[in-house]
Amino acid sequence: MPVKRLTDMQWQCCLKTAEQLAQDNENHERTLFIITALYMFYLRISELTASNRWIPQMKHFYQDSNQNWWFKTLGKGNKTREIAVSDDMLASLKRYRESMGMTALPSPSDSRPLSSKEKGKGAIASTRHIRKLVQYCFDKTVAQLRKDKLVNEANDTIVHWDVAGADGFNTNTYQIIHNVIDNTQNGSIIILHMNGAPTAPMTAEALPEIISTLNKRGFEFVKVSTILGMPPEPIAP
Repeated sequence: MPVKRLTDMQWQCCLKTAEQLAQDNENHERTLFIITALYMFYLRISELTASNRWIPQMKHFYQDSNQNWWFKTLGKGNKTREIAVSDDMLASLKRYRESMGMTALPSPSDSRPLSSKEKGKGAIASTRHIRKLVQYCFDKTVAQLRKDKLVNEANDTIVHWDVAGADGFNTNTYQIIHNVIDNTQNGSIIILHMNGAPTAPMTAEALPEIISTLNKRGFEFVKVSTILGMPPEPIAP
């Protein structure tokens, strides 16, 4: 299946939709911030979700000695990366924080979660939760694009993985196994490379243990369409 990416025009429409949602309902200020961060930082949904490896916090937005703002996150392969924060992204952060009664910018000690639960305290720990927020915004955007006759169909769903086996060029089978089994939760989408050596030399060896362990823990392997609650594909006659 070819990878489908949003055009810049589609992203701008999506941002406009998210802003309208936030104007209509302040609970969607979080949706607007998430959509903005995904667009401006090229983030994966997993990078906005709390796990036992990383909890995105307000203090991960920080200012260096030259007055430049940066965002720190844990990305693919459990590697931290720092992303320059544009003026537009900083403005989005200020708006998001002020909507929750916070100061415009975080202090170095602000450990409050970046993506907080709407009800109750703590960070969002489910990628499915954020996927639903994003998909809701995408669906609203597509409906508007169709109304404006800018698209012909609205059947595409954007899918992100949240558990990386980090198996690329990795010769440590134990590490690959635990990258997966230690981070999998209900609704997780796992990414592994299946093209063998030298790109993924130990994936085939790690996979049986991964499957066995997750099955023993009560997990069931299903199609992505099942996770997203999509109707089954029709069976060809």
